[in-house]
Amino acid sequence: MARETLLTAQGLQKLQDELDHLQNVRMAELAQRIKVARELGDLSENSDYHDAKNEQGLVASKIREIEDKIRTARVVEHASGDVASVGTRVTVDEDGGGSVTYELTGAAEANPLEFKVSYESPIGSALLNHGIGDTVTAQLPRGELTMTITAIEPVLGTAKAV
Repeated sequence: MARETLLTAQGLQKLQDELDHLQNVRMAELAQRIKVARELGDLSENSDYHDAKNEQGLVASKIREIEDKIRTARVVEHASGDVASVGTRVTVDEDGGGSVTYELTGAAEANPLEFKVSYESPIGSALLNHGIGDTVTAQLPRGELTMTITAIEPVLGTAKAV
């Protein structure tokens, strides 16, 4: 059985939009590039043709990956902001300074640059199922990070499980 892909409603929509773009825009662009390159004649030394064919293969692979994520998607539902779960924003005071707000997501939506962390990541798994006032420790490559949860709020627009 395929592993579930946990997503927020926004994450599922983002994947569906990306899939639509890859299938209907990007693949059409590549087909046109291949057609033009073929018209140039000898394909054995036609780098434009080979580059486009390689890129077409990469895009096809990405399409299959996204289709798999959508097929195995489970849009998360959370009851409240009582505990940290996928689909919540969790504000913490980090040991050593500062307050940081993380959004707990599934792995397919994680983006550390936007402080969107997967529930499977060291920070996400440390926060998961903990409440306000709890102190948790994440095991990071650079050492331990101790955090005290100061706020939890649902991310707007999350939907019921499918």
